[in-house]
Amino acid sequence: MKKYIYSLFLFLFVVDFQVFSQEEPQCELKHFPAKDETCETAGNKEYWYCEATETYYADSYGTTPTTLEAQTIAPKGHNYVFDSWSWAEDKESARVKFVCENDVNHVETVDAVVTTDTTHATCTTDGKIVYAAKADFEGQKYSDSKDVTLSAINHKYALKEWQWAEDKESVRVEFICENDANHIETVEAVVTTDTTHATCTTDGKIVYTANAEFEGQQYTDTEEVTLPAINHKYALNEWSWAEDKESASVKFVCQNDENHIETVDAVVSTDTTHATCITDGKIVYTANAEFEGNKYADIEEVTIEKLGHDYAFDSWSWAEDKESASVKFICENDAGHVETVDAVVTTDTTHATCTTDGKIVYTANAEFEGNKYADTEEVTIEKLGHDYAFDSWSWAEDKESALVKFVCEND
Repeated sequence: MKKYIYSLFLFLFVVDFQVFSQEEPQCELKHFPAKDETCETAGNKEYWYCEATETYYADSYGTTPTTLEAQTIAPKGHNYVFDSWSWAEDKESARVKFVCENDVNHVETVDAVVTTDTTHATCTTDGKIVYAAKADFEGQKYSDSKDVTLSAINHKYALKEWQWAEDKESVRVEFICENDANHIETVEAVVTTDTTHATCTTDGKIVYTANAEFEGQQYTDTEEVTLPAINHKYALNEWSWAEDKESASVKFVCQNDENHIETVDAVVSTDTTHATCITDGKIVYTANAEFEGNKYADIEEVTIEKLGHDYAFDSWSWAEDKESASVKFICENDAGHVETVDAVVTTDTTHATCTTDGKIVYTANAEFEGNKYADTEEVTIEKLGHDYAFDSWSWAEDKESALVKFVCEND
């Protein structure tokens, strides 16, 4: 009886050993050591990989299956904090520096928007310029400021104008501070006269000469009053314009004696209507002159030819489904003039397989003003992955081993 039990135990041990031997992994496990994650790159736990079966294991014996995703450690990500401000020497620009607490070698620098608030110096008091810098980073606002002192500039008087009385018998000269127009000094001048009497055929005149002294400097001004020649009767004869229209003069001829002629230079001003893409513009030159107390005016116009359109490529616009697209052109002479052309869209498809992505390449072609334009968009078709299904069993001739076959239904 004992001999029988011992034989049965030996038989079971042999069978169990054969089954265990068949379940051992049939490939060499490749070791991947643990790696720490960084701010920007993923790390991983220690794992082993069987290339033959494409299986990942958490242990070196191949008894604990896992996945690459389960062993992967996501990146820490950046954790930036404020470090410092840096200003340009002229204070017109500034930058703010941020350093990552996870890795001090990771630095971000942001250009700030700098605005100025100026308190101008006066003749007697200092001023200042306050430079304010503002920047945004990762949803947070940062600011800094710098002050620059503007020293007081002192008075700097310059002659502003002579103020003559209507009868020219008296005059005042006004001086204004070039540093502050509110600072004004007025000086009474001494007026002398020099008279040339009119004759029958020639004008006379009175020359009024004003002399004044201010801060050790002498100033002189003159005014002339015409004494009309006896029996003269001037009338406008003609306007004379320079070829470039920038200057003009008006000619007056005495109706009593055409040998008596006066010519006056006019003051010319311009009013410009700019040409557009579709309409002509013009420059209106207006000449104004004064003679013997009367005002005269004349006008000359110069046409500015219309510019015409000058369209340039701006951008492509694709429909969400990529089945249609259009191209936009903007006139360089007037951004309000826009032309949009619908494109012809064609497709080229590369089908996905079990292990590789496919794609659809959409190509848009358009023509505008004799030129051809093209653009492309790509849409990825994700790979199908394997979909294995049972196919058949295959037994060894001695029935001591067997294989089961699985075939992917996608390929």
